[in-house]
Formats: sequence, C-alpha cells, structure tokens
Amino acid sequence: MFYTNFDIYKIFRRCQGSVKNSGYRLPKDWELHYNTKMTKENKLALDTITAYFNTTWSRVDPETYFKVGFELFNTRFSYPKFLNKKVLLHYIQKDKIKKREESLIQDDIQQSVSFIKQYVNGQGVGSKLIRYCSMKDGMLGLPVKHYTENKISKAFMILLMWYGYYTPTQDELNLMPYVKAHYREVSSKFNKDILELCREIL
Repeated sequence: MFYTNFDIYKIFRRCQGSVKNSGYRLPKDWELHYNTKMTKENKLALDTITAYFNTTWSRVDPETYFKVGFELFNTRFSYPKFLNKKVLLHYIQKDKIKKREESLIQDDIQQSVSFIKQYVNGQGVGSKLIRYCSMKDGMLGLPVKHYTENKISKAFMILLMWYGYYTPTQDELNLMPYVKAHYREVSSKFNKDILELCREIL
C-alpha cells in the first residue's frame, strides 16, 4: 500500500483523538493546511515518516506504530517524536510478542483439528466440523465435553464460538471459565486465514 502524507496525517489524528477521548477535525483543504498551518519542522517529520512507511518500514502498520507512540509518551507524542527510536523498538517488541502468540494459537487449533479429523471419521455427508458441533454427550455438547477433557484447546473452542459453529448454553459457559475470560483476547488474534487451518474438517 502506498501512503500519502495526508493518509499518515489522518491516521495520526485518529490515534490522537482516541487517546484524548475526543473528536478530531481534518482540514477541508489539505494542501492549504499543509502549506500554511504546519511548521517547517512538522512538515519534515510528517514527510519523512510517510517516506519510511512506503519504503524501509513497509511492513510497519502506521496505526499500530502511532498507538505505541502514544503508549510511550501519552498526549506528548507528536511530530518531534515521530522518529524517536524508542517507538520503533517498542513496536518491534510488541510485534514479536503478537506473532509468537498467534503462532501458539495456530498450533493449538491445528492439534484440535487433527483430533476432530480422527474422531469424526467414516463416510458421513457434509462438513465434519458441523457434524461434530451437533453431537452431544449426555447434556453437554461434545465440543464442551472435549474441551473440559483437554482434547480440544481453548483457542479452538473460542474459534467455534467466534465463527458461529457452536453456541454454548450458560451452564456450559460456566464450565469454561478460561474461555469466558480470554474470549476477546484470543479472538482478536484471529486473522482472515484462520479458518484455513480447519480446511480438512470444514
């Protein structure tokens, strides 16, 4: 993706508004604002970081980068601190942690998929996953039973719920306190390709 300096300005102002918990206005005439309202130093900082996002930092997400800047400097984060080394170092550290967590989640899901693939065998028609989610063991749905027996992972249980394959009852949710506690945290790490891990049983 190619960014203009106005694109980066908009992302920065959006993050700034979020930190200040207030709305923000964008100039109606960007060129006029850029040429007459911004200082020479601020223009240089904006243009430089825009060039970085388009080249050397092409894998760096501008919105996440600015959020990190505000985490470090709070409302004092602005143009003079755009290229502060602490921001990039903290961004890299957070990105590594995020990727490691995503990798662990994917491994957990893949192991659960392998278990279900073996469990739901035979010549049944349709999706193995849908068949699996419709099975029961007494009063419990089979996914809940298997989760409590550590046969499928927390991440996989959350995936079933997130994508609507399984909706637990309140009693079932009470049996899965870690699923309830980590639902948002884990589901926020799902990307558009996460279901590809389940291709064999979909």
